[in-house]
Amino acid sequence: MNRFTRMSLLLALTISTSTFGLCPKWNSRQTAELDTSVINEASGLGKSALKSNMLLWINDSGSSEAVHATDLQGRVQRTVALSGFTNRDTEALAVAPCPDSSTESCIHVADIGDNKQRRVDYKVGVFRESEFWTRQNLAPLEVIQFKYPSASYNAESFVVLRDGTMLIFTKTKTGPSQIFRLENSGRIAKLGELPVNTMTSSSGDKALITDAALSPDGSRVLILTYGELLEVKVDALFAGRPLVKGSDYTLIPGPKLNQQETVTYLSERSFLVSTEVESGGVAEIVTYSCASNP
Repeated sequence: MNRFTRMSLLLALTISTSTFGLCPKWNSRQTAELDTSVINEASGLGKSALKSNMLLWINDSGSSEAVHATDLQGRVQRTVALSGFTNRDTEALAVAPCPDSSTESCIHVADIGDNKQRRVDYKVGVFRESEFWTRQNLAPLEVIQFKYPSASYNAESFVVLRDGTMLIFTKTKTGPSQIFRLENSGRIAKLGELPVNTMTSSSGDKALITDAALSPDGSRVLILTYGELLEVKVDALFAGRPLVKGSDYTLIPGPKLNQQETVTYLSERSFLVSTEVESGGVAEIVTYSCASNP
């Protein structure tokens, strides 16, 4: 049994005790607007593990060498520059346990964008969240460098699972999204595919994956596209078979924002979606809540 197989079995055991299933129906409403004077190209989003009702954001490439904190109303509370982590196209953020401590949270910043699919290497910077709240500059605990096995890929979405494994979902214009699993060592392998264009009612660019988020209990992943969202069971992604609607995933109507590229769970039964600046300089924040439990 190889290491990846052992990790898959451990993951299955870890999430099997979850009491939260897929939510069959969601309600949504606009709850706030993001401060676009600071965060004008929201590309990565996560909920703080240390500060209640605080969100952590990054901008898209070009203005992304900083992490910003806002309240749930989108008002900026803090900005901290990243040092020792020069990026090319930062696209995603996740808050998860640090690789050297299961009790301490880290901010994972993923430099995985590659619109022209010409890059040779990619990286994830890991920063202690506690230092974000106490320092003016944030140096990485570690930087995970990696290369894909056989090609270059553009991606804007990744999550960090409870066992530390990272999943990357490619932003693929033709065919299904490719799912890669990445270890802290930089070892990467293809896990499977996610045929978003057949799992949703969207097509073309509307079916492109723009962000992802892991549920607090680690059992489900939200997949955001320009059109809709999917809530998918994590163990189904490791099952090696086609996903079944209703039992493996549910389809969620999207807020239909112009450039929706950020999503995060607020709780097991609520999540938030936002967008880059839209016409008129507005970036809406839309909150979803589960309308019924399975």
